[in-house]
Amino acid sequence: MEERLLISSIIAIFIFAVIMGSFSMTGQVVNPGGDDQPTCTENWQCSDWSECSMGGEQTRECTDVNECGTANNRPVQSRFCEVPGAWHLVERFADANNEETDVFYVPSDEWRIDWNCFDAENHEEEGTAYISVYRQGSTKPIATASGMCVFAEQEDLVFDERGWYFINVQTAFTDWWTMDVEAYY
Repeated sequence: MEERLLISSIIAIFIFAVIMGSFSMTGQVVNPGGDDQPTCTENWQCSDWSECSMGGEQTRECTDVNECGTANNRPVQSRFCEVPGAWHLVERFADANNEETDVFYVPSDEWRIDWNCFDAENHEEEGTAYISVYRQGSTKPIATASGMCVFAEQEDLVFDERGWYFINVQTAFTDWWTMDVEAYY
């Protein structure tokens, strides 16, 4: 008789607990709010940050070792970073004619212009290029350069102030020219 009473009491307690939402039919502990979702505490483990990419981003992989299936407290997996000590292409210009480039922005206090021009030697005169660099809105160049056009890179023009600029290129007896604006950061 005592054994029946004990079993009946256990069943009654179990039924009461299921009704009150403390246990599911599978016996798992569930959220006290009464929903049927088991509680699970996320436990994130992340790899080390990757090297800074040329695009200025670092990434890492994070895994919830408890496999909760949620990402409520997942740590950040990507962040911005600065690429130390590298030259980055800001703009590339190329043409076969005289031209004033579009205005471009240089995001660094240290930048340069790599340029070259080419004369295919089918002209009676040697090819020459004249380059003038201006701040946006100015009519006075901050730097000029000129050179004979050979199939070789000319000496870099180097600058030390970030901002908005444009370049005027004048050529004589030149087949084409190219310019790369690069910033160091």
